[in-house]
Amino acid sequence: MRFMTVRPDHGAALQPSLRQSLAWALIPACWCGGLPIPFMIGYAAYRLRNTTLWIFAAAYLAVEGAVFAASWALENVSKEDARWTLTSMIWMGTYLGGVAHLFVLASHGRSRPRRPFREPGPGR
Repeated sequence: MRFMTVRPDHGAALQPSLRQSLAWALIPACWCGGLPIPFMIGYAAYRLRNTTLWIFAAAYLAVEGAVFAASWALENVSKEDARWTLTSMIWMGTYLGGVAHLFVLASHGRSRPRRPFREPGPGR
């Protein structure tokens, strides 16, 4: 017994709209200074089954972790120190690069044609 079935004529409903894609890409721009970027790219890697995106997600997470570690290590250093400026620039580069990366992924997901739905055969 099947509880959920998808028919071929409903495939268009699975295609995200432009508004949904832009909202998905703008979430990290409006929430916690870009913290969800590695997790959203990881989700895109999972959905697209793309190993390269998994590597990007891990890299974003590593850079964010390094920035937090540097911030913790520089806690007793004056905010005018050049190390704080460098840490802030790395954080902003990761933030802006991650948002741009999510916009590219959102537009890629919209332009990519969906595979046609196939009914499972008797052996599946």
